[in-house]
Amino acid sequence: MGLITIHHSPLINNNTNGGNNVIGFWVHTDPQILSVLRSNYTSGLQIDLTDGSWISVPSDPSSFFFNVGDSLQVLTNGRFKSVKHRVLANSRVSMIYFAGPSLTQRISPPSFLMNNEEECLYKEFTWSEYKISAYNCRLSDNRLQPFERKAVNISLNDS
Repeated sequence: MGLITIHHSPLINNNTNGGNNVIGFWVHTDPQILSVLRSNYTSGLQIDLTDGSWISVPSDPSSFFFNVGDSLQVLTNGRFKSVKHRVLANSRVSMIYFAGPSLTQRISPPSFLMNNEEECLYKEFTWSEYKISAYNCRLSDNRLQPFERKAVNISLNDS
């Protein structure tokens, strides 16, 4: 399943809104499997470098930007990471294709991707279960957290 959106961000008077970093769409990860973005000559997408700094993705109307979603992070058992990003409010046009599973699709790493000793990092869930859980979170929250397997430390010493 997929969804194509065409988004137009209107021009904002940055002088009255505190400069050039007005947020148009706040910090989040994409929930789907994969997002494919194409925009005009104006940049706006920024990626979180996990140290509190942001890097702008250069805009090139002849290129596509592929963004790993939360579902692909689970399907690859964390090998590919869903990256937090945000969108600045610049006047631009962008087209995004969101590739996602059906509501009843069970999401977990395929066995052929797992090594014999490798533990699955996430509990299996359906896309519907993910969406219900995600709607109860803030946009900037780690929406995979409810599905993460918790490591159990067992002490063999009776202290």
